Amino acid sequence: MAYTDYISYIGEESTPATLTNGITNTSRILKYYVSDWILGGAPLSLYSMDQVPVEKSQHPVDSTLLVESINVSNVQEGDRLTGNIFVTVNYTNNSNAFGAGTAVNVARSNEPWNDPPYNWSVTPYEMPRALTKTYDTNDAQFGPTKDFVNSAKDPLSAETFDILPLLSFSYNLRQFDIDWVRRFTNTINKNQVTVTDCKIPAKHGLIKRLAPSQEIVYDSDGDIDYYYDRVDVEILVFNAEIKLEVIDQGFNLYSGDKKYRIYTDDKGNFGKFEDITNGSPIDTPARLDGAGGIATGDEVNYLTFQDKFAANWSTLSLPKIRRAK
Repeated sequence: MAYTDYISYIGEESTPATLTNGITNTSRILKYYVSDWILGGAPLSLYSMDQVPVEKSQHPVDSTLLVESINVSNVQEGDRLTGNIFVTVNYTNNSNAFGAGTAVNVARSNEPWNDPPYNWSVTPYEMPRALTKTYDTNDAQFGPTKDFVNSAKDPLSAETFDILPLLSFSYNLRQFDIDWVRRFTNTINKNQVTVTDCKIPAKHGLIKRLAPSQEIVYDSDGDIDYYYDRVDVEILVFNAEIKLEVIDQGFNLYSGDKKYRIYTDDKGNFGKFEDITNGSPIDTPARLDGAGGIATGDEVNYLTFQDKFAANWSTLSLPKIRRAK
């Protein structure tokens, strides 16, 4: 198991913001508990936890503040490590802290990156998929359990579709990193998120579109006051965790770390060459048991794969609410 499987998130606290000569600084302290036996490797692992942002990402409440630095510290009692670890995330709006190419601005009430999302809509989207399960009498909605098979328990092949909500909106950022289009389009959400009042469970959302465009605001003299980026977004929300599901079947079986061709005889027996008398190789796939062996009886097994990358969408600073309070 990974180090992160032994790290528990406790919660966070924020320090009061300070304002000096127009520069705002504040910190968030994320608190974790780590199993004793991995304390030596935990600090580095903490940077990959879902709650820990990346450098230059925006503060979750005040988008004018960016992450300047992240520090990890062990809480000790004398020389003993307690297992409690604090991750201090420092934010500032001081552009000198980030170097060239990062726009940081002191907030003004009319700054467009503080505006709520706009062009908001939800439209029905028809999503085709292979039919593998159907509803039985007592099944819950979005949870069919009955295998889609014929009377001989052989898998049937058919396509169906779901009607899913396609969430569309636009929002503004001071600066959108062009690389985010490549990194986040066609990804699913690693953890549960709320986007424009829509709660999306982990791995239920898919970003279909991220389209930034530069906007310019001019002052009363016609000079450029500032730039910002408008981002058009489309997110498809699924009824269940997004995964690829296929029937476990094939021409070979796997036993003792070796692969063997499946043979059959005129009595309907299946197995390795040496186990089947007067057998011949199968010419249609045999159902497998999910572990490389031959399925028994009416057993139908499915293999699941995650073909979409699960990304931490917090970098995008997607708006949590649909309307300004």
